[in-house]
Amino acid sequence: MRRGLLITLFGMLMLSMSACQKSKADDTAPLEEAEAEAVTSNADVKTPEPAAPVTCRSLNIPTYELLIKDLSALRCDSCHNETFAWKGIVLTQYDAWQTYVKPIRNRIFYNLLTQPLEPGEQEIFLSWIDNGLPKTDADCTAKK
Repeated sequence: MRRGLLITLFGMLMLSMSACQKSKADDTAPLEEAEAEAVTSNADVKTPEPAAPVTCRSLNIPTYELLIKDLSALRCDSCHNETFAWKGIVLTQYDAWQTYVKPIRNRIFYNLLTQPLEPGEQEIFLSWIDNGLPKTDADCTAKK
């Protein structure tokens, strides 16, 4: 009888342990699913893209190298060159624009030129002058 009781107790203990293990397995399943979802949802989180660099082009500001040099060659150099420098002003180099910026801006603003500028050309020159005569695209980086 004692032996029967021991076998019964042992059987109950085994059943209890087996049920406990199954219960633990069931408890960890939702946890594993939650962890998998967390990993997936972290993958869906997008890191912000770095801001585009600020350049004169991105700010719609003309620069000497990208636009003004060619426009100047087309519209200014015939009267302001090394051979014939009207009023002694030679505009074939960037430095000359810096030297004479105030009188040049005034003449462009009022379109007091031998060869009057088209309105779009006038706007380009004035925008360039009013934004500090940037020479290259990178010159606007520090401005904004």
